[in-house]
Amino acid sequence: MKNKIRRWMSDWRYKEAKKWLIGKSLDVGSEWYRDMFDVCCDIEGSATENTEKEDIENLTYKDNEFDTVCCLEVLEHTLNPVKAIKELKRVAKKRLIISVPLEPYFSLPRIALLLGWNKEHLTALTETFISHHVGVEPVHHKWFRFRWVFLVYDIK
Repeated sequence: MKNKIRRWMSDWRYKEAKKWLIGKSLDVGSEWYRDMFDVCCDIEGSATENTEKEDIENLTYKDNEFDTVCCLEVLEHTLNPVKAIKELKRVAKKRLIISVPLEPYFSLPRIALLLGWNKEHLTALTETFISHHVGVEPVHHKWFRFRWVFLVYDIK
């Protein structure tokens, strides 16, 4: 049941991302929908055949290698989100898609249900913080149930 709920919560993000994909695409930290992207990577490596092992803070891809880079619900799990954002931007040629949970709105329902803080979330990120480090304002942003924000940046 837990995986069904997580899958349902991920569905909207990937459906929204699909609308914004252009050209050759990379998904960083993908758990589902790997067939939507040309290349997928994750720190844990080959969960499936088409997932490469990569560290988001030290990607081995070339500068501007992908037209679109997608990173949904991953940055809050990194030790250094600034370095991760810079790496995502470095390998993105045209577009960067990012989604993160909005704090405290993400954690308050968890606390109310006595689930507590998600210990895998190492940082709380805001749209302003992400936009500052991407270096441009998003061309699209969407909130989902006031608990997540979905951001699309066009990289010049």
